[in-house]
Amino acid sequence: MNLNSDSVVVIGSGGFSNEIIDYLNTMPSVNLVGVCDDYLLGILPKQVRGAPFLGTFDAAKKKYPQASFIVASGLPKFREESCEQVLAVGRNLYTLLHPSAIIAPDAEIASGCIVAPYSIVNSGAKLGRGCVLNVFCSVAHGARLGPYTVMSPYSAINGWGETGRACFLGTRATIFPKVKIGDRCEIDSHSYAKADTEDCMIITTRGEYRVLKNRLEKR
Repeated sequence: MNLNSDSVVVIGSGGFSNEIIDYLNTMPSVNLVGVCDDYLLGILPKQVRGAPFLGTFDAAKKKYPQASFIVASGLPKFREESCEQVLAVGRNLYTLLHPSAIIAPDAEIASGCIVAPYSIVNSGAKLGRGCVLNVFCSVAHGARLGPYTVMSPYSAINGWGETGRACFLGTRATIFPKVKIGDRCEIDSHSYAKADTEDCMIITTRGEYRVLKNRLEKR
C-alpha cells in the first residue's frame, strides 16, 4: 500500500467525482486541492462539488508538484489510462480507504484503489492497482481483483475467486467461490459467474425485460 500524500487532486469531474470529493472531505488528513479533467468542452466550471477546478491534468501536476492523484471514474478502461498517465510522469496515485470500510490486516491493496463506504476486504484478499469497490461491496478471503477492476454497489467476489485485468461487475453481480474470470470481462447487474471464463466475455443471467400495464390501476 502506498504512502499517501496529504494533498490530493481528483481526476475527472463526473458523477463519481462528486462522491469521491464527499469521501475525501470527511477525512481530516486529506487536503483536497482541486479537480482536473482533460475532456471537458465549452465553458469550464470554477468548482466541482465545492473543489476548485484546476483545468487539465498537465496544468494540475505543474501547479501542485507534490500532490497525489485519484482517478474518479467507474470505467475500467479510463481508470487504466488515467492511472498509467499519472505513473508515467512519476506522480503518486492516492489510495482511498473510507473509514467505514472493514479491511483485514493481511489484505493487500495496491496504489490508486478506492474502497468506498461499508465495503469489506477480507483476510488474504488482494486488490490490484487502481481497483474500485463501490459502496457495500464484498471481497472474500483469498480473492483476487486484477488491476483496474471495478465493483459496482453490492457486488461480491467469494472465497478464492479471481478477476483478470480491468473487469467490471455490475450492481449486485456475484463471482462464485474459486471461479476465475479473464481480463476485461463484464458481469451484468444482478448476474453471477459460476464457471471460469476466457478474456473479454460478457456474463449475464438475466431473462427478458418486460414492462406490463397494471390493469388494476386506473389513470
